[in-house]
Amino acid sequence: MGDTSENVIVAVRVRPFSRRERAEGAECIVRMKENETQLIHSSDPSENRSFFFDYAFWSHEPLATPFASQEDVYNVLGTRVLDSATEGYNVSCFAYGQTGAGKSYTMMGTQSDPGLIPRVCANLFEHVDAVAVEKVKHVVEVSMLEIYNESLRDLFNPALKNQRLRVREHPKTGPYVEGLTPMVTTSATEVQTCLQDGLKARGFAMPYRAPRRPQT
Repeated sequence: MGDTSENVIVAVRVRPFSRRERAEGAECIVRMKENETQLIHSSDPSENRSFFFDYAFWSHEPLATPFASQEDVYNVLGTRVLDSATEGYNVSCFAYGQTGAGKSYTMMGTQSDPGLIPRVCANLFEHVDAVAVEKVKHVVEVSMLEIYNESLRDLFNPALKNQRLRVREHPKTGPYVEGLTPMVTTSATEVQTCLQDGLKARGFAMPYRAPRRPQT
């Protein structure tokens, strides 16, 4: 991204135990040191495993030092996304993990502790205002889709839920989703409103055997 030497950055984050996990007496088997993540086998140390990522965020214990807050994650990852995007690069940032892993919290967060997307949007509009000059126009469009059962669905136009969207390749701008509704926004607040409307249109009817939620 941007002037960095790496085109792909991979980070891992450990979330706190849920209420259920605490009630069941769950034990954290993850240890982190800088960019190394260790999985500890409680009864057989020979089975311990180490993995290395570009970044490892320890968010398991809020009172621990160091503790990776939402702001810390943004300062490391979100700023890279924003810098590369404003330099003209196509940038993607997505979270992967099983249901309950903390993807939505990292990406969206809460009203009092926003995640990557709200923070990137807020700073994007600050950047637009800072570089605004005469005869230069900035347009920020938002679109939102759901990938569910191998199908793409436009979350800003849920009335067309039976219409299959298709991924196309533009010779100049690259891949795009044909027919996806773009929403022109002028502030981070408008982006947040669009995202909340899109989230309401997500599909939640999942077969019991399917462990993953629909992805947006």
